[in-house]
Amino acid sequence: SILAHDHFQGGHHTFPMEKAASEFSFEVPGFEDVDCCVVKYPMTVLRLNAENKNQLCELAGKILSKWRGYSDPDAMIFAETDGEPHNTITPIARMRAGQFELDLVLRNNITTPEHPLGVYHPHAKLHHIKKENIGLIEIMGRAILPARLAAELPAVKDECSRAFYEILQATGVFKDDPAGRRGWETFLATI
Repeated sequence: SILAHDHFQGGHHTFPMEKAASEFSFEVPGFEDVDCCVVKYPMTVLRLNAENKNQLCELAGKILSKWRGYSDPDAMIFAETDGEPHNTITPIARMRAGQFELDLVLRNNITTPEHPLGVYHPHAKLHHIKKENIGLIEIMGRAILPARLAAELPAVKDECSRAFYEILQATGVFKDDPAGRRGWETFLATI
């Protein structure tokens, strides 16, 4: 489960998420020194930039708190059901051009009878490529495929690339469509 443990990784590699551009910017009252945007990426990503790491961390904490308690039934987002929490954030931190940069990936692990592994999880039609939950490296845009595909990979490389993009899209809470944009605007208004 995405809420079951803390997991930390370090290193330096430029992942596709880091290269992703801003979809649109927004401001948070009281945090005018923090540049904020929604990232144009298949997953649901906020990017915060600031020289002051304390301001950055304070805003990230506020966003996490708001997201953990956020529900929007029309968008199939529930903070919890039957006492089980569903919302969390995967944070990715880096230095860029002398500023602290923090990508916050909004995650939700709710399940339904139609999607027993998760609504925001690789869907059944993609399980031949990836049935497992995606991890940090995959969130940032590098596919980690199961060993069972090693022998087949040369023959299905293009299919794997397309499927991985679909996997990232499936795990995004707010999709890249008008409903997703409304979802972003509704959530951002709570911060």
